[in-house]
Amino acid sequence: MQFWLSQRQPLAVHGADLRDTSCIPSFRLTRGEVGQIIQGEGNPDDVVACFTNCGRYEYPKTPDADCDPNTDERCKNWLASCCYAPQGDPNHVYGGDCTNDSECHQGAGCWNDGSQPCTMRSDCSSGFSCLDGVCAKPFCACRAFLKNDDCSADVCTHPYSSHDRASQPPFGLCTDVTSDETACIGDDTVHAVFPGGYTWPNDPQTYVSDARAYRIIFAPGGTSVPITKAEPVPACSSLPDPPYGYAAQRLNCSGEINAGAIFAGAAVSRDCTKDTDCPIIPGSNPPSRFSCDTESNRCATWACEISPGGPVTTGDILCSWSAGDQTPTPTPTRRLGEPPPTQTGGPMATRIPGAEDDGCAINPNDGSSSGGILLALVAAAGALLRTRRRIPH
Repeated sequence: MQFWLSQRQPLAVHGADLRDTSCIPSFRLTRGEVGQIIQGEGNPDDVVACFTNCGRYEYPKTPDADCDPNTDERCKNWLASCCYAPQGDPNHVYGGDCTNDSECHQGAGCWNDGSQPCTMRSDCSSGFSCLDGVCAKPFCACRAFLKNDDCSADVCTHPYSSHDRASQPPFGLCTDVTSDETACIGDDTVHAVFPGGYTWPNDPQTYVSDARAYRIIFAPGGTSVPITKAEPVPACSSLPDPPYGYAAQRLNCSGEINAGAIFAGAAVSRDCTKDTDCPIIPGSNPPSRFSCDTESNRCATWACEISPGGPVTTGDILCSWSAGDQTPTPTPTRRLGEPPPTQTGGPMATRIPGAEDDGCAINPNDGSSSGGILLALVAAAGALLRTRRRIPH
């Protein structure tokens, strides 16, 4: 996937796909995990995305703020890669004084970001030292973590250096946080495909993120990684019975539906007379079974409510209790030299300055990418990339 700013600054490597072998298995998000499996189509093992370090530990649920990193490895990795600190950072995890990395906590690095030249201590303000020719008061700061020992300048485009101390803290290594090679993908791994994208909360890779429109190209030139065909979310009532038992499940889920539930996770529902006739709930510990709904004599296996964008258990089918308005609008496509598609209304009917046509060919191809080359202009670009921020110190 490729992002372009309205100034046509590339944020990704053309033709690269982070879902390929560069994404370690533990950081791959599969079609089955997000539940977008159309009945009879789509491989649940197809990789649909690759997480960053922070994304991996925020999905599908952010750990509790009071989790214990000493006993919970996921908590430890989340705190370090997502740079979490309570409001106001009362313990000064970030911003506390330091002289080296070992004095910082949860993977933070000791950062000398001073830029005022000096030759002696008296050249600096109170509390600052003259270190390596600049006034500085080193402090603990969240930072990027590399899989490799270093990151080249064409991949990590704004590295810390003696000439540019303020760009970002010196890189840390995955091994500074964990000894488990499967627990850290490395910001350098992600930047090898997205040198201009964010991979950690204070990432300075992209300074210009206030573009009014973005151009997004999916699988430019094709990709070897499978792309599951896009389909509307099916109506739950359209699923065959047997084996899904829609009528019984709708009755069982009536409370959630009446409260406004839109999506469900549909699963095979076998006949039953007692709970022991029903299958074990995946992932339950200790193992427990789905209950038997004695009114319908069907196992209550469906997830009655799935939040928009939320995960669905592998093997389940995402469906809509009322799917009449869930059909997505197809993205217009055209061939090289053809005029832009006519806008019939809506917010995109007005031409966006800075997003003029560049004559790119966007016709679907017949290569290994079943998705072809799609193009979309997305307004309100802040939803895609946040403006650069730093944790105050």
